[in-house]
Amino acid sequence: MTVHLGIDLGTSSVKCVLLSESGEVTAASQVAYGIDRPHPGWAEQDPELWWSATVDAVREVLVRGGALPSSIGLSGQMHGIVLLDERGLPVRPAIIWPDARTRAEAELWRTAVGDAQVTSRCGMPIASGLAGLSLTWLSKHEPAALAAASSVLQPKDWIRFRLTGALALEPTDACATLLFSIVDEQPVPELLALAGVSREQLPPMMATQSVAGEVTRRAADATGLRPGTPVAAGGGDQAMAAIALGLDRPERAAISISSSGTAVVPLELGTRSIATLSRTHHVIAGAHPGSRMAMGVVLAAGLATRWLAEDLLQGLASEGELLEAADAILPGSEGLTANPHLGGLRTPVVDGRPQGAFLGLGFHHRPAHLMRAVVDGVALSLAQSVLATPARSPVKEIVLSGGGSRFAVWHRAIADASGLPVVLSADVDHSPLGAALVGAIAAGQPVDFDSGARIRGRVEPDPVRAAAYRRVAATAAGCGAQPMVSLDTPPISEVTSA
Repeated sequence: MTVHLGIDLGTSSVKCVLLSESGEVTAASQVAYGIDRPHPGWAEQDPELWWSATVDAVREVLVRGGALPSSIGLSGQMHGIVLLDERGLPVRPAIIWPDARTRAEAELWRTAVGDAQVTSRCGMPIASGLAGLSLTWLSKHEPAALAAASSVLQPKDWIRFRLTGALALEPTDACATLLFSIVDEQPVPELLALAGVSREQLPPMMATQSVAGEVTRRAADATGLRPGTPVAAGGGDQAMAAIALGLDRPERAAISISSSGTAVVPLELGTRSIATLSRTHHVIAGAHPGSRMAMGVVLAAGLATRWLAEDLLQGLASEGELLEAADAILPGSEGLTANPHLGGLRTPVVDGRPQGAFLGLGFHHRPAHLMRAVVDGVALSLAQSVLATPARSPVKEIVLSGGGSRFAVWHRAIADASGLPVVLSADVDHSPLGAALVGAIAAGQPVDFDSGARIRGRVEPDPVRAAAYRRVAATAAGCGAQPMVSLDTPPISEVTSA
């Protein structure tokens, strides 16, 4: 049986899947790791830990699947930076996307270039956690580390390097760094200078769905893979998930509830439209050449629900128990409103300051009410991201994915907050699936994969609960929320041509 391996280097774990030529997941594995926070607001991880976790996850999935893959595709957390020296060794720990140390650097970028110029070129805002700002911080505070770096990579590019020995970038990740233009996928010299890096420190750009290299003998000995197995360039986790979620269907958007929360809508936009939309959304490159997607982000979705259960409530009940209990409480949480932006905001405005808050607490509220309010806040923000995105055809349904899709409270919250049906994918982890599909395409062995048939349920919005969400949205401003669009406004369907 022919199988294809997808590897997704996430924020909290690496996940692997084996996908057969008929589109069946024959095996899966997952190895977890943590985030290092050596100072308040910092977020780092050791690239060597990523590699050891990947080795363990690959070995486990090969044992479970009982077959060696014919191709390998990669997916990974976006926006982070890995610095390699001339020997190919990490210079320092990787700085990853939840990092919030670069407030001063953000102001420097705004003074030197300006928000409008950066977003119109890059499709991304000047925001902490993005690679360009993290590099500027390093140039000021750790110049020796940056000078020692012969290559600057994104996280999944490091895993590809360990597998193949080949250094490369690809558009879905590179164009989300603030170093490359979202229009032509070329480096922006002015922004490279601000980041303190040279063009020579950036590896060559490869097409996402191309073969970037082959598994080396050394990597094969470590992982159990076959030497010479083709490895695709791969892509950022959102672009890879979009393939598995069927976002080539014009009426479909996607929301993922994982550590962060993301809302993704495929676009067919001209240059002026990208510049306009990037004021409130991220505009990122898709896996297909020239494709673009709009993305709204909640930095703390699963991170917020885990924080509530494990840190604030000190394990009085598990996160899962609280999410299940919250499903029995109506939207609005009996007068309690939460702002879930514990790590700041990325969309619709950029504000790196912690925004978390509860408003309306009363003696009648219990832990499940707190969880319900957090779910409401995340759901409203992501629903508004979808409703505020221009598309050629109005969005008619939202496909829900990520670890949060295991819980019914998220199904109903997204449907009711958006007023749109929610399609429940039969697959939970779409980024490694998309990576496997890209690996198969790169190797010339496409898989028979029909995302439209991989559905386990559908949740229609409830008019009473939808009305409750409109009331929650009306009071959310008092808790610091930043609405993009009124929930009474129908989805935007106009597109501005270039």
